[in-house]
Amino acid sequence: KWLATTGDGAKTAADRISFIVETLDKLKPQLTQIGEKLALAKSKINTIDPTRYPLEYKGILIRSQMTKGLNLLDQASSLVNDAKPMLEAAPYLLGKDKPRKYLLLFQNEAELRPTGGFLTGYAVIEVNKGKISTLQSDDIYKLDEKFPKRIPAPDPIKKYHPNVPYWYLRDQNLSPDFRSSMDTFMKNYELTGSPKVDGVIAVTTKVLVDLLKVTGRIGVPGFGNFSAENDPRCNCPSAFYELQLLAGSEEPVVWDSVSGKIVKAPANYGNRKMFLGPVMYSVLANVMAQPKAKFPELFNTILAVIAEKQVMMYFFDEKTQSAVEAFNMAGRVREVPENEDYLMVVDTNFSGGKTNIWVRYEASQNIEISSDGSVIKTLTLNYTNPQEGSVKIESGRRLNGLFRDWLRVYVPIGSELLESKGFEMGEAKGEDLGKTVFEGFFTLAPLNVKSITLKYKLPFKINSPYKMLVQKQGGAKDFIYKTKINGKNQPEFILNADTEHAFVY
Repeated sequence: KWLATTGDGAKTAADRISFIVETLDKLKPQLTQIGEKLALAKSKINTIDPTRYPLEYKGILIRSQMTKGLNLLDQASSLVNDAKPMLEAAPYLLGKDKPRKYLLLFQNEAELRPTGGFLTGYAVIEVNKGKISTLQSDDIYKLDEKFPKRIPAPDPIKKYHPNVPYWYLRDQNLSPDFRSSMDTFMKNYELTGSPKVDGVIAVTTKVLVDLLKVTGRIGVPGFGNFSAENDPRCNCPSAFYELQLLAGSEEPVVWDSVSGKIVKAPANYGNRKMFLGPVMYSVLANVMAQPKAKFPELFNTILAVIAEKQVMMYFFDEKTQSAVEAFNMAGRVREVPENEDYLMVVDTNFSGGKTNIWVRYEASQNIEISSDGSVIKTLTLNYTNPQEGSVKIESGRRLNGLFRDWLRVYVPIGSELLESKGFEMGEAKGEDLGKTVFEGFFTLAPLNVKSITLKYKLPFKINSPYKMLVQKQGGAKDFIYKTKINGKNQPEFILNADTEHAFVY
């Protein structure tokens, strides 16, 4: 009943899914041919050295335009060739040979955590020949109730997340590397007695909002209407506000430190997030039943939420896991070649509020390269919360408030911290995931600004072009990055995906 035909007489959603499953194999040879031609073009174009050409000629930026063109060709070649493993894995993912079960994790990016958001709810879904059914949908706190272990909270939670004595499942996505977080989470999920699954699919609420921008307003039986339109009650998408209404009160759950049992909970505890599965299912059904004219827009939207890391996947089957990693859907913290710069900013909201709806930062990189190629960088992150703190839902629960952020900045391993400003506590340097990490803690009140500055020296020397990979945190907004090299402004960019740069200076 969910997958009805569209008004223009297009195929039913179920028919479309079956068609996709049956024709995937036909796409692979064509994609292979395109990939081979792009790879050949890339190999020839890569012999061009932009530094042999003038910076500009008659007002035209020659060298930077050539570098940009080379990067675009590299990205196109990578996209097509990286899609091949995903096509090969698609029959497995869609349950062509036998039904597959997946754990669907809902990440609330309004309460940003390292992999994309607070793990607010979950569902167990089954995919059989492309057809999806929901087996279970519940609040993450109910899953924690089934978790038999009491793991002492790790240091960041002890220091920055008060009154949380244990490391609950809902907080076990502390690594920004999605696979690393899920390696921990899934070992403990298996102890809850929940259904066994073949993998994990994590989605943020932004996926719902972006799909609604294409489909328009939809109704979910028993739960109301949802749209992507701005809601003046919160200056945020209407769908997000409606989800907060359904979630109701978020009064604290009090756990006995000895027995681990709940001694106090809000009246609606245990039923708050059961709507997430049906809502997402209805949206997907509407997406698949859209008129053909909307397919290009839907395709671009899906690619965008994947690039933005609003969707991430994890699988026990290594071949399938390798496929999603090749397509950059696995949320991995990537390695870079020697003598290439790296940057990833990771925010962890320990306030319990939904402040990341409004909080954003602007990054400024001031890079000084000496004559011998040694590099000193000054990274400044200017955080703002432009929204009043009085925003609340009808139950009286406030959505905005004090932003309490555990900030980590990942840079090339061996980098030397020279100076830092702006942290209120917890300033430290360490290593994680093959990177050096500068970290600390700060707070930001509504209608306020906070600036964090890190000055550090890279462990290697660099020549033009200055190559750098900037990775985007899962679930994070699209932030502005400004770069200056030896006093000269470089093209600014919006960090809406992992981005590779080759700045000519």
